Amino acid sequence: MHLRCRPVDVVPLLTTSVMAFPQIGPLAASLAVGYLIGSIPVASLLTRVQGADILNVGTRNPGAANVFREISRPFGAMVLALDALKGFVAVTMSSILGVEAEMVAAAGAAAIAGHWYPLFLRFKGGAGLATAIGGGIALAPAAGLVALGLGLATVGVIHNSGRAALVGYIGFIGLSVVLDATWQDTTAASLLVVMVFARTIVLRAW
Repeated sequence: MHLRCRPVDVVPLLTTSVMAFPQIGPLAASLAVGYLIGSIPVASLLTRVQGADILNVGTRNPGAANVFREISRPFGAMVLALDALKGFVAVTMSSILGVEAEMVAAAGAAAIAGHWYPLFLRFKGGAGLATAIGGGIALAPAAGLVALGLGLATVGVIHNSGRAALVGYIGFIGLSVVLDATWQDTTAASLLVVMVFARTIVLRAW
């Protein structure tokens, strides 16, 4: 038996779907925009100013830590700030587009995915920690900024970005309670950072 769907039947079906899930449009748009923002190859663009190709230098990772070690500290700081800005802008734009508060962090996750697999670098990206931090600051500004300062101070002492990030993350959890961030924002921001940690662990184990 063959079922036929006339064109006229599709219209009420689509209308019903949009009415039932009004957040699909803004959420889909925020995910797409978040991914494209995350795909901006900040480290690659900035290091070309110095006549270097970060993909062929040091660890070949287009991230702030590699730029900091192999190019210069000022350029590393610029990459860190701009990569963090990608996560911040993605989450903020998601809210502007009308995505429900519980779902705005998804745009931050999309930005991190864009940084991992950037469209403009043949899907070879960095770790995404700075982008996750920026998304976290957008969700819980006070706790995120203080935790970022804690992490930067720690990396200045121990010279290990991974451990410093862990210290900053633990500090963020405690600061979120002290600074009265909502548990939803704290959880969402934490999940962004956990995404990065989990992927790093899996890649190293692999």
